[in-house]
Amino acid sequence: MASITERGPYQIQAVVRRKGYPTQIKTFETRREASDWASVIESEMVRGVFIPRTALEKMTFGQALIKYRNEITIKKRGEVNETNRINILLKHPLALRSLASLSTRDFCAYRDERALTVCASTIHKDLALISHLLNIARKEWELPIQNFIKDVSKPKVNNERNRRLMPEEEVYIMKACEESKAEAITTITKLAIETAMRRGEILTLLWMNVDLTRRTVLLPKTKNGASRKVPLSTRAIAALATWPKSIDGRVFHQYSNVDSFQHPWSHVMERAKKAYQADCIENNIDPSPTFLADFRFHDLRHEATSRLAEKLPNILELASVTGHKSIQMLRRYYHPHAEETALKLG
Repeated sequence: MASITERGPYQIQAVVRRKGYPTQIKTFETRREASDWASVIESEMVRGVFIPRTALEKMTFGQALIKYRNEITIKKRGEVNETNRINILLKHPLALRSLASLSTRDFCAYRDERALTVCASTIHKDLALISHLLNIARKEWELPIQNFIKDVSKPKVNNERNRRLMPEEEVYIMKACEESKAEAITTITKLAIETAMRRGEILTLLWMNVDLTRRTVLLPKTKNGASRKVPLSTRAIAALATWPKSIDGRVFHQYSNVDSFQHPWSHVMERAKKAYQADCIENNIDPSPTFLADFRFHDLRHEATSRLAEKLPNILELASVTGHKSIQMLRRYYHPHAEETALKLG
Protein backbone atom coordinates (compact mmCIF):
# COMPACT_ATOMS: atom_id res chain seq x y z
CA MET A 1 0.00 0.00 0.00
CA ALA A 2 1.40 3.40 -0.98
CA SER A 3 1.12 6.59 1.02
CA ILE A 4 1.96 10.12 -0.17
CA THR A 5 2.93 12.72 2.46
CA GLU A 6 3.85 16.40 2.21
CA ARG A 7 6.92 17.02 4.36
CA GLY A 8 7.47 20.64 3.33
CA PRO A 9 7.63 22.86 0.25
CA TYR A 10 8.61 20.74 -2.76
CA GLN A 11 9.13 17.72 -0.48
CA ILE A 12 6.55 15.09 -1.28
CA GLN A 13 7.44 11.72 0.23
CA ALA A 14 6.13 8.49 -1.25
CA VAL A 15 6.20 5.31 0.85
CA VAL A 16 5.39 1.85 -0.54
CA ARG A 17 4.84 -1.06 1.86
CA ARG A 18 4.05 -4.60 0.82
CA LYS A 19 4.48 -7.88 2.64
CA GLY A 20 7.60 -9.73 1.59
CA TYR A 21 9.36 -6.63 0.30
CA PRO A 22 11.49 -3.97 2.01
CA THR A 23 9.73 -0.64 2.50
CA GLN A 24 10.51 1.76 -0.34
CA ILE A 25 10.75 5.50 0.39
CA LYS A 26 11.54 8.34 -1.98
CA THR A 27 11.04 12.13 -1.95
CA PHE A 28 9.88 14.18 -4.96
CA GLU A 29 9.14 17.81 -5.74
CA THR A 30 5.57 17.18 -6.89
CA ARG A 31 2.72 14.90 -5.82
CA ARG A 32 2.33 13.68 -9.42
CA GLU A 33 5.93 12.42 -9.56
CA ALA A 34 5.55 10.72 -6.19
CA SER A 35 2.29 9.04 -7.22
CA ASP A 36 3.71 7.83 -10.54
CA TRP A 37 6.77 6.38 -8.84
CA ALA A 38 4.68 4.61 -6.20
CA SER A 39 2.41 3.13 -8.88
CA VAL A 40 5.38 1.67 -10.74
CA ILE A 41 6.88 0.17 -7.58
CA GLU A 42 3.55 -1.34 -6.50
CA SER A 43 2.96 -2.80 -9.95
CA GLU A 44 6.38 -4.46 -9.97
CA MET A 45 5.81 -5.90 -6.51
CA VAL A 46 2.44 -7.32 -7.55
CA ARG A 47 3.99 -8.90 -10.65
CA GLY A 48 6.95 -10.22 -8.67
CA VAL A 49 9.56 -8.39 -10.74
CA PHE A 50 10.53 -5.70 -8.25
CA ILE A 51 14.25 -5.08 -7.69
CA PRO A 52 15.41 -2.63 -4.98
CA ARG A 53 16.77 0.49 -6.68
CA THR A 54 18.44 2.19 -3.74
CA ALA A 55 22.00 1.64 -5.01
CA LEU A 56 20.99 2.58 -8.56
CA GLU A 57 19.32 5.77 -7.37
CA LYS A 58 22.40 6.84 -5.43
CA MET A 59 24.82 6.43 -8.37
CA THR A 60 24.65 8.57 -11.51
CA PHE A 61 25.68 7.34 -14.93
CA GLY A 62 28.57 9.80 -14.76
CA GLN A 63 29.79 8.35 -11.46
CA ALA A 64 29.60 4.86 -12.95
CA LEU A 65 31.68 6.03 -15.92
CA ILE A 66 34.34 7.47 -13.62
CA LYS A 67 34.43 4.29 -11.53
CA TYR A 68 34.74 2.21 -14.70
CA ARG A 69 37.52 4.48 -16.00
CA ASN A 70 39.49 4.24 -12.75
CA GLU A 71 39.05 0.49 -12.24
CA ILE A 72 38.67 -1.07 -15.69
CA THR A 73 39.91 1.29 -18.41
CA ILE A 74 43.22 1.90 -16.65
CA LYS A 75 44.11 -1.79 -17.16
CA LYS A 76 43.49 -1.77 -20.91
CA ARG A 77 46.06 -1.34 -23.68
CA GLY A 78 43.75 1.18 -25.32
CA GLU A 79 43.51 3.23 -22.12
CA VAL A 80 44.14 6.60 -23.77
CA ASN A 81 41.48 6.24 -26.47
CA GLU A 82 38.88 4.82 -24.11
CA THR A 83 39.55 7.53 -21.53
CA ASN A 84 38.91 10.13 -24.21
CA ARG A 85 35.67 8.38 -25.13
CA ILE A 86 34.56 8.34 -21.47
CA ASN A 87 35.41 12.02 -21.06
CA ILE A 88 33.12 12.83 -23.99
CA LEU A 89 30.33 10.78 -22.41
CA LEU A 90 30.79 12.61 -19.10
CA LYS A 91 29.83 15.86 -20.84
CA HIS A 92 26.53 14.41 -22.06
CA PRO A 93 23.30 15.08 -20.09
CA LEU A 94 22.92 11.33 -19.53
CA ALA A 95 25.89 11.51 -17.14
CA LEU A 96 23.73 13.49 -14.69
CA ARG A 97 20.99 10.87 -14.62
CA SER A 98 20.79 8.20 -11.93
CA LEU A 99 21.31 4.62 -13.07
CA ALA A 100 17.78 3.85 -11.85
CA SER A 101 16.29 6.34 -14.31
CA LEU A 102 18.00 4.97 -17.42
CA SER A 103 16.21 2.92 -20.07
CA THR A 104 16.76 1.45 -23.53
CA ARG A 105 14.95 4.44 -25.01
CA ASP A 106 17.59 6.81 -23.56
CA PHE A 107 20.39 5.02 -25.37
CA CYS A 108 18.42 4.80 -28.60
CA ALA A 109 18.08 8.58 -28.42
CA TYR A 110 21.81 8.87 -27.67
CA ARG A 111 22.60 6.74 -30.74
CA ASP A 112 20.43 8.90 -32.98
CA GLU A 113 21.97 12.10 -31.60
CA ARG A 114 25.53 10.87 -32.16
CA ALA A 115 24.66 9.78 -35.70
CA LEU A 116 24.33 13.46 -36.64
CA THR A 117 28.00 14.18 -35.96
CA VAL A 118 30.03 10.92 -35.97
CA CYS A 119 30.36 7.81 -38.13
CA ALA A 120 28.75 4.44 -37.46
CA SER A 121 31.95 2.82 -36.18
CA THR A 122 32.29 5.51 -33.49
CA ILE A 123 28.73 4.86 -32.35
CA HIS A 124 29.51 1.13 -32.18
CA LYS A 125 32.51 1.83 -29.96
CA ASP A 126 30.47 4.13 -27.70
CA LEU A 127 27.72 1.53 -27.27
CA ALA A 128 30.25 -1.28 -26.74
CA LEU A 129 31.86 0.74 -23.94
CA ILE A 130 28.50 1.41 -22.27
CA SER A 131 27.48 -2.23 -22.67
CA HIS A 132 30.64 -3.45 -20.95
CA LEU A 133 30.18 -0.88 -18.18
CA LEU A 134 26.64 -2.15 -17.50
CA ASN A 135 27.84 -5.76 -17.46
CA ILE A 136 30.62 -4.89 -15.01
CA ALA A 137 28.14 -2.96 -12.84
CA ARG A 138 25.89 -6.02 -12.65
CA LYS A 139 28.55 -8.73 -12.26
CA GLU A 140 31.31 -7.06 -10.23
CA TRP A 141 29.65 -4.11 -8.53
CA GLU A 142 26.54 -6.17 -7.75
CA LEU A 143 24.16 -3.47 -8.97
CA PRO A 144 20.71 -4.67 -10.04
CA ILE A 145 20.83 -3.19 -13.52
CA GLN A 146 20.12 -4.66 -16.93
CA ASN A 147 22.16 -4.18 -20.08
CA PHE A 148 20.00 -1.76 -22.05
CA ILE A 149 22.41 -1.81 -25.01
CA LYS A 150 21.36 -5.37 -25.92
CA ASP A 151 18.06 -3.97 -27.16
CA VAL A 152 19.57 -0.99 -29.00
CA SER A 153 19.91 -1.60 -32.75
CA LYS A 154 23.34 -0.66 -34.09
CA PRO A 155 23.94 1.35 -37.30
CA LYS A 156 25.53 -0.52 -40.17
CA VAL A 157 29.28 -0.04 -40.33
CA ASN A 158 30.96 0.19 -43.70
CA ASN A 159 34.49 1.28 -42.91
CA GLU A 160 36.35 -0.90 -45.39
CA ARG A 161 38.89 1.21 -47.28
CA ASN A 162 40.76 0.40 -50.47
CA ARG A 163 42.90 3.54 -50.57
CA ARG A 164 46.26 2.80 -52.18
CA LEU A 165 49.24 5.13 -52.15
CA MET A 166 50.09 6.32 -55.64
CA PRO A 167 53.83 6.57 -56.54
CA GLU A 168 53.66 10.36 -57.01
CA GLU A 169 51.88 10.75 -53.67
CA GLU A 170 54.62 8.76 -51.94
CA VAL A 171 57.27 11.07 -53.39
CA TYR A 172 55.58 14.18 -52.01
CA ILE A 173 54.88 12.58 -48.61
CA MET A 174 58.48 11.43 -48.15
CA LYS A 175 59.80 14.83 -49.22
CA ALA A 176 57.48 16.54 -46.73
CA CYS A 177 58.66 14.14 -44.00
CA GLU A 178 62.30 14.95 -44.69
CA GLU A 179 61.59 18.70 -44.60
CA SER A 180 59.56 18.42 -41.39
CA LYS A 181 61.00 19.53 -38.06
CA ALA A 182 59.24 16.60 -36.38
CA GLU A 183 61.84 14.09 -35.29
CA ALA A 184 61.61 10.50 -36.49
CA ILE A 185 58.63 11.05 -38.78
CA THR A 186 60.62 10.03 -41.86
CA THR A 187 61.80 6.81 -40.23
CA ILE A 188 58.34 6.01 -38.87
CA THR A 189 56.72 6.52 -42.29
CA LYS A 190 59.31 4.31 -44.01
CA LEU A 191 58.71 1.54 -41.46
CA ALA A 192 54.94 1.76 -41.95
CA ILE A 193 55.31 1.34 -45.73
CA GLU A 194 57.88 -1.45 -45.46
CA THR A 195 56.47 -3.56 -42.60
CA ALA A 196 52.66 -3.07 -42.49
CA MET A 197 52.99 -2.50 -38.74
CA ARG A 198 50.25 -0.49 -37.06
CA ARG A 199 51.00 3.04 -35.93
CA GLY A 200 50.81 2.07 -32.25
CA GLU A 201 53.13 -0.90 -32.81
CA ILE A 202 55.75 1.34 -34.40
CA LEU A 203 55.54 4.10 -31.78
CA THR A 204 55.97 1.62 -28.90
CA LEU A 205 58.94 -0.26 -30.38
CA LEU A 206 61.78 -1.07 -27.98
CA TRP A 207 65.38 -1.45 -29.10
CA MET A 208 65.65 -4.68 -27.11
CA ASN A 209 63.11 -6.20 -29.53
CA VAL A 210 64.87 -5.00 -32.68
CA ASP A 211 67.37 -7.47 -34.18
CA LEU A 212 69.10 -5.84 -37.15
CA THR A 213 71.35 -8.88 -37.66
CA ARG A 214 68.45 -11.31 -38.04
CA ARG A 215 66.38 -8.55 -39.68
CA THR A 216 63.38 -8.94 -37.39
CA VAL A 217 61.33 -6.93 -34.94
CA LEU A 218 59.51 -8.64 -32.08
CA LEU A 219 56.11 -7.25 -31.10
CA PRO A 220 55.44 -8.85 -27.67
CA LYS A 221 51.78 -7.87 -27.58
CA THR A 222 49.74 -6.65 -30.53
CA LYS A 223 46.19 -5.38 -30.99
CA ASN A 224 44.76 -8.91 -31.16
CA GLY A 225 46.61 -9.93 -27.99
CA ALA A 226 49.19 -12.19 -29.67
CA SER A 227 52.88 -11.59 -30.24
CA ARG A 228 54.51 -11.71 -33.66
CA LYS A 229 57.84 -11.23 -35.38
CA VAL A 230 57.98 -8.82 -38.28
CA PRO A 231 60.67 -9.30 -40.96
CA LEU A 232 62.55 -6.19 -42.03
CA SER A 233 63.27 -5.28 -45.64
CA THR A 234 66.57 -3.74 -46.70
CA ARG A 235 64.94 -0.29 -46.70
CA ALA A 236 63.54 -0.83 -43.20
CA ILE A 237 66.95 -1.98 -41.95
CA ALA A 238 68.58 1.13 -43.41
CA ALA A 239 66.01 3.39 -41.73
CA LEU A 240 66.56 1.82 -38.28
CA ALA A 241 70.33 1.43 -38.58
CA THR A 242 70.81 5.18 -38.94
CA TRP A 243 68.39 6.09 -36.16
CA PRO A 244 70.09 6.94 -32.81
CA LYS A 245 69.36 4.92 -29.68
CA SER A 246 67.75 6.59 -26.66
CA ILE A 247 68.47 6.11 -22.95
CA ASP A 248 64.96 4.88 -22.11
CA GLY A 249 65.19 2.03 -24.64
CA ARG A 250 62.33 3.22 -26.82
CA VAL A 251 63.00 3.54 -30.53
CA PHE A 252 60.74 6.57 -30.92
CA HIS A 253 60.71 8.21 -27.48
CA GLN A 254 59.57 11.50 -29.06
CA TYR A 255 55.97 10.28 -29.14
CA SER A 256 54.36 9.22 -25.87
CA ASN A 257 51.19 7.97 -27.56
CA VAL A 258 49.30 7.84 -30.85
CA ASP A 259 47.68 11.25 -30.28
CA SER A 260 51.05 12.99 -29.94
CA PHE A 261 52.01 11.71 -33.41
CA GLN A 262 48.81 12.85 -35.13
CA HIS A 263 49.71 16.56 -35.04
CA PRO A 264 53.08 16.32 -36.86
CA TRP A 265 51.59 13.84 -39.35
CA SER A 266 48.82 16.32 -40.19
CA HIS A 267 51.48 18.96 -40.83
CA VAL A 268 53.34 16.60 -43.16
CA MET A 269 50.18 15.96 -45.17
CA GLU A 270 49.46 19.69 -45.46
CA ARG A 271 53.04 20.36 -46.56
CA ALA A 272 52.82 17.60 -49.20
CA LYS A 273 49.54 18.96 -50.60
CA LYS A 274 50.86 22.52 -50.77
CA ALA A 275 54.04 21.40 -52.52
CA TYR A 276 51.96 19.51 -55.08
CA GLN A 277 49.70 22.52 -55.67
CA ALA A 278 52.75 24.78 -56.10
CA ASP A 279 54.33 22.42 -58.63
CA CYS A 280 51.08 22.26 -60.60
CA ILE A 281 50.92 26.06 -60.79
CA GLU A 282 54.59 26.32 -61.79
CA ASN A 283 54.15 23.76 -64.57
CA ASN A 284 50.78 25.16 -65.65
CA ILE A 285 48.85 21.91 -65.17
CA ASP A 286 45.52 21.24 -63.49
CA PRO A 287 45.97 19.63 -60.03
CA SER A 288 44.21 16.32 -59.45
CA PRO A 289 41.34 16.65 -56.93
CA THR A 290 42.08 13.13 -55.66
CA PHE A 291 45.76 13.76 -54.90
CA LEU A 292 46.28 12.74 -51.23
CA ALA A 293 42.53 13.25 -50.73
CA ASP A 294 41.32 11.63 -47.52
CA PHE A 295 44.64 9.84 -47.06
CA ARG A 296 45.36 8.64 -43.52
CA PHE A 297 48.46 7.25 -41.86
CA HIS A 298 46.65 3.93 -41.34
CA ASP A 299 46.28 3.66 -45.13
CA LEU A 300 50.03 2.98 -45.20
CA ARG A 301 49.19 -0.39 -43.60
CA HIS A 302 46.86 -1.10 -46.55
CA GLU A 303 49.59 -0.11 -48.97
CA ALA A 304 52.28 -2.16 -47.22
CA THR A 305 50.04 -5.25 -47.07
CA SER A 306 49.27 -5.02 -50.79
CA ARG A 307 52.97 -4.65 -51.61
CA LEU A 308 53.92 -7.55 -49.36
CA ALA A 309 51.28 -9.72 -51.04
CA GLU A 310 53.17 -9.37 -54.32
CA LYS A 311 56.32 -10.71 -52.64
CA LEU A 312 54.58 -13.29 -50.41
CA PRO A 313 51.98 -15.16 -52.50
CA ASN A 314 51.45 -17.66 -49.66
CA ILE A 315 48.53 -16.08 -47.79
CA LEU A 316 49.41 -17.79 -44.49
CA GLU A 317 52.92 -16.38 -44.68
CA LEU A 318 51.48 -12.95 -45.46
CA ALA A 319 49.11 -13.14 -42.48
CA SER A 320 51.99 -14.07 -40.16
CA VAL A 321 53.75 -10.85 -41.16
CA THR A 322 50.75 -8.51 -40.97
CA GLY A 323 49.26 -10.11 -37.86
CA HIS A 324 45.78 -10.80 -39.25
CA LYS A 325 44.08 -13.80 -37.66
CA SER A 326 41.57 -14.42 -40.43
CA ILE A 327 41.55 -14.30 -44.22
CA GLN A 328 38.46 -12.10 -44.05
CA MET A 329 40.32 -9.44 -42.06
CA LEU A 330 43.37 -9.72 -44.31
CA ARG A 331 41.21 -9.06 -47.38
CA ARG A 332 40.23 -5.68 -45.93
CA TYR A 333 43.87 -4.60 -46.15
CA TYR A 334 44.88 -6.31 -49.38
CA HIS A 335 43.94 -4.26 -52.43
CA PRO A 336 46.01 -5.04 -55.55
CA HIS A 337 45.84 -2.66 -58.48
CA ALA A 338 43.54 -4.07 -61.16
CA GLU A 339 46.05 -3.03 -63.83
CA GLU A 340 48.79 -5.10 -62.19
CA THR A 341 46.48 -8.10 -61.89
CA ALA A 342 45.58 -7.81 -65.57
CA LEU A 343 49.27 -7.94 -66.55
CA LYS A 344 49.68 -11.17 -64.56
CA LEU A 345 46.84 -12.73 -66.55
CA GLY A 346 48.79 -12.23 -69.76
